[in-house]
Amino acid sequence: IIFRIILNIFSLQLLNPNEGHFIKPIFSLFDTMISLNVALAFFNLIPIPPLDGSKILAGLLPAKYSEYIYKLEDMGFFLLLIFLATGIYRIIAIPIVFVIELLKY
Repeated sequence: IIFRIILNIFSLQLLNPNEGHFIKPIFSLFDTMISLNVALAFFNLIPIPPLDGSKILAGLLPAKYSEYIYKLEDMGFFLLLIFLATGIYRIIAIPIVFVIELLKY
């Protein structure tokens, strides 16, 4: 987020409509990198066992419930494939798009 703010400040100063056309592809690349980074950060927080979100969830749950999450780690890859194949990931796309659009302005 801080990098995006700095990028916006420099883009206002460096991109004169009459000059600086060589800088536009660089800012476009940075914009794509930031968007991808935000999307991967949200995706990593999904509480499916191979991802970090499951470890956060297991740490927040009582010990007797966190055992179930650790037992799911053996089939976590298949759960992740089911998550992606069924289209449930679209639920997570809503906050991802919101944050990315928020960072663009």
